[in-house]
Amino acid sequence: MLKIKNEFYHKYYLILSNKLSNINQHITFPNPSVGCIVTKNNNIQKFGYTSKNGRPHAEYNCLKSLKKKTENLYVSLEPCVHYGKTPPCINLIVSKKIKRVFCSNLDRDQRVFNKSKNFLKKKHISFHFKKIYNQSIAEYNYTKQKKLPFVIGKIAVSNDGFTSKKNKKLFTNYKSQKFAHILRYQCDSILIGYKTLLNDNPKLNCRIGGISKNIKKFIINKNLNFKKNNLSNKFLKNSYVFHNSIDKKKILILSKNFKLIKIHNFSSLVILKKIYELGYRKLLIEGGVKTHKFFLEKKLINSFFVIRISDKFIKKGSQSFSKCYKLLNLNYKSLLKFRLDDNQIIKYQ
Repeated sequence: MLKIKNEFYHKYYLILSNKLSNINQHITFPNPSVGCIVTKNNNIQKFGYTSKNGRPHAEYNCLKSLKKKTENLYVSLEPCVHYGKTPPCINLIVSKKIKRVFCSNLDRDQRVFNKSKNFLKKKHISFHFKKIYNQSIAEYNYTKQKKLPFVIGKIAVSNDGFTSKKNKKLFTNYKSQKFAHILRYQCDSILIGYKTLLNDNPKLNCRIGGISKNIKKFIINKNLNFKKNNLSNKFLKNSYVFHNSIDKKKILILSKNFKLIKIHNFSSLVILKKIYELGYRKLLIEGGVKTHKFFLEKKLINSFFVIRISDKFIKKGSQSFSKCYKLLNLNYKSLLKFRLDDNQIIKYQ
């Protein structure tokens, strides 16, 4: 009977540690958001979660002020064992004389993966793994294994399959526009193509009341085609621009406003690898049809949101989404559909 009771508590606190990881989710890049709890006699003594910008880690925040003896530590991700910008959390766990560590997700960073167990065993601390799915950690582990950012695509489409309408910049409703800004908040970077740049001259910021978030901007612009209003757009200043132009005059002028990255082998995979190398882990693509197709063809988009409005554009519509729809239906499954008034959101993954 006692064993069953303890199993219940172990599972409960692991679930709770995963819930704690949601507190700073989306603002701990490039590190994942992690939750941590310590208990004694099945009572919580302390808890913690990853700080903004990724450090201190959850274990440190949980244990730093702990003075009493404790027994169990529950954490939503395998504790780190390597020295980075901070000492490994595993050292703090040992110094606090914790008896048992319970973990619900392994860290796919090769500096950590499956190493905590062996380290703790040598220190006579037992390690117990019980898998509990955590979306943010799954995304983090994808980036560690693939050395690529987790990519989300988002595009608005008319009921007859067009992504733009002549003389109309925005056509989704207010709630869908807020949904788009929530997607931006969930990412650390955003990418557009040159047509979106020239036609919309966008801000690409996160406009949600009470929230301030710095999102790094990336632009695909092979020939470095810019308008004057792009150069005076303060929201785009210091954006990264991927190009393969040989025009030295353009490069000299634009380098004052943007961080230019020349790509000789111009491919979607090379661009994503570069974004990962720059330290960004979750990318939102908000370009047009051509930009999305560029990544869809190589199956490099992890999830895709189509915002479908009820209106038909008929003769005024431009940029047909039909080729992208084919790629979506061929390589992805439609997992979720919901309505925001007269707009429908369809999620492919």
